[in-house]
Amino acid sequence: MRQKISLGITLLILILLVSACDRVGRAPEDLDVTPTITPTATLTPSPTPSAAEEASTETSATGDLQGQLDVILAQVPDTVPAGAVQWRRDSAAGVQVPGNIVNGVGGKVFFTEQIGGKSNITYAIFDSAADAKTHFDKMFGIREPVAVGNPNANFPTPNMFGSGLYGSYALMQVQEIYFIEVYVEAFSSTSGNPLIPLAQQALNFLNAGITKFASPDTKPQQIEAIVAALPDEITAGETVWTRRVTRDPEILEEIPDGRGVKVLYQTEDADLFLTFAVFDTTEAMSAYYNSRQAARREGTLTYEVAGGSEDEDLPAPNLFASSQLVAAGALLQASETALVDIEMTSEGSAYDLKPVAEQAVLILETGLANFTAPQ
Repeated sequence: MRQKISLGITLLILILLVSACDRVGRAPEDLDVTPTITPTATLTPSPTPSAAEEASTETSATGDLQGQLDVILAQVPDTVPAGAVQWRRDSAAGVQVPGNIVNGVGGKVFFTEQIGGKSNITYAIFDSAADAKTHFDKMFGIREPVAVGNPNANFPTPNMFGSGLYGSYALMQVQEIYFIEVYVEAFSSTSGNPLIPLAQQALNFLNAGITKFASPDTKPQQIEAIVAALPDEITAGETVWTRRVTRDPEILEEIPDGRGVKVLYQTEDADLFLTFAVFDTTEAMSAYYNSRQAARREGTLTYEVAGGSEDEDLPAPNLFASSQLVAAGALLQASETALVDIEMTSEGSAYDLKPVAEQAVLILETGLANFTAPQ
């Protein structure tokens, strides 16, 4: 009886095993392993952006800020007077990029002075006023002299000025998103602390840069319009001046806060140079006008012996010729931001420059009238 029960149990187990194998599935004939159920696929996180992609995004976001910062830094001259101290920009140090700027861009310029003083100015522009304030607060906590200093009512707020054992600092948040730090590391006590006058200069440079960036430079286009208005001939009284077409107009790029073009017109025995210049501001135009007024002018003289005469007392054939240089000039303020500079040299003939000046002013006005400012 027990044998029958054991046999029955064994058969039941075998039946159950066979049934389980059918549900799982039979192994292929060419495999000697039983297949397993494939796990369900799970979602994987998106790959982290590469450093290059992050840099590209950052450049796109801060591109305009960097352009504006470059304009601001360009307003800092080589020499900066600050009270009794004359700071000279340290060209060897260049512009340093601060490493603590978050959500913005920054640049630091360095200065030295004759008896060993050292200073620097840091400019930064942020994405938002909150970012700028965060940076201001952070630097306030770092600069120990500022923490025990005082604000100055003559500067934009928030600001703080302070002096200590290791130098003097000024911090300013300007027009919400701009930040200035002025650090005077060392200075002569006999000349007084230059912190406040240097901070004022730093603020002036910032404001000039903001204004310039907001007003795109159109001087090149204005000069192009003036060149396009140049006639082939200028009739001035009884004299006709012909443009020297084999000599391209000379573009003058080194004019401080200005741009100009110099063009040559000629008669048979004279050269006439007309210079047209346009400027960013009336002050820049006036400064250049004064410098040209005091400038020493030079001319060249060319002549030929072929038109000379023979001297009977000397071996023949011979020829003697002489000539003299006649020079004239004129300088005109044609508008609040433009001027005309005229130079004429001749081999002996004197020419009236008044009708020339009238025509030159007309050329300038025509060119500027044809110039269309970008919208």
